[in-house]
Amino acid sequence: MITPDENVLLLLHWMSPDNVPFVIEPVAEQLRAQWPGRVIVAYPPEVQVWLDPEPRVVIAGEHILPALVYARLPFRLDSYPGLLTLTLQQLGATVVNSPQSAATACSKHPTALCLAAAGLPIPAQTLLPNSPSLPRLASLDTLGWPQVIKHDRGSHGLQVALASGRDSVDAMLGENYALPAQPAPFIAQQFRADAAGRDLRVVVTGGHIAGAVERRGPDGDFRSNLYLGGSAHPADLTSDEAGLAVAAADAIGLTVAGVDLLRTDDGPMVTEVNATPGMVGVTECYGPDVYRHIAAAVINSRPHH
Repeated sequence: MITPDENVLLLLHWMSPDNVPFVIEPVAEQLRAQWPGRVIVAYPPEVQVWLDPEPRVVIAGEHILPALVYARLPFRLDSYPGLLTLTLQQLGATVVNSPQSAATACSKHPTALCLAAAGLPIPAQTLLPNSPSLPRLASLDTLGWPQVIKHDRGSHGLQVALASGRDSVDAMLGENYALPAQPAPFIAQQFRADAAGRDLRVVVTGGHIAGAVERRGPDGDFRSNLYLGGSAHPADLTSDEAGLAVAAADAIGLTVAGVDLLRTDDGPMVTEVNATPGMVGVTECYGPDVYRHIAAAVINSRPHH
């Protein structure tokens, strides 16, 4: 049976070349500074697993099974990266974040289920079918209007809209249904006017807070995502906010996480948990320390032998 090489750490990513210098290279630099052995950086297509009949792993032409894998990429378990990281895990590598946890965080509804099961505060929400004809469920009115409508696997603030009533929800889902490759359902979420246009992005690494920023959306936009023109500012977290962010990452099973919180009149609430959080805004406020904390959390996750 193949044996993991305790000297090798694999940083697995699927970022565009334009983003590599801003995220992957700083992470790799910190991993090399803290990991006593060898660090390999690779795209998923550069890693092959063979069964003939004994398993073997080939990375960029080299036969080697890394002891530790930091998978800096979002995926579902039925995708190529998902199956690849799951295979590496089953062969004995420690994968951060675990394929199971990363796949949960890739989908908003399973994430919300885990948070609710852990007793953590989230905005009221319900699952909607991706259908051109949404049944006119009176229960939608219990969330109040307007409502935030989100694609279950959307990111960067895209496929998120504010619906003023059930007719507009019908129209949004109908427009999306006409698009190709959009099988995922939607989430209808309570709109918190007391937090509109602002949220907190908290980076959690190994059960600790590595950094936190308040994100502010452009004037007139209820979304605070930085990719849509928002701005980031250093945030001082209350003890409740810090504790909630750590508990949210733990509820999903993530070693490295970006937790999004709302500051509401009812206290902090979790809106999303990300397994591969964007660093835009966070690194501008905290510098390379964030990457140092990420690398330390990844390395410390490997069981000592």
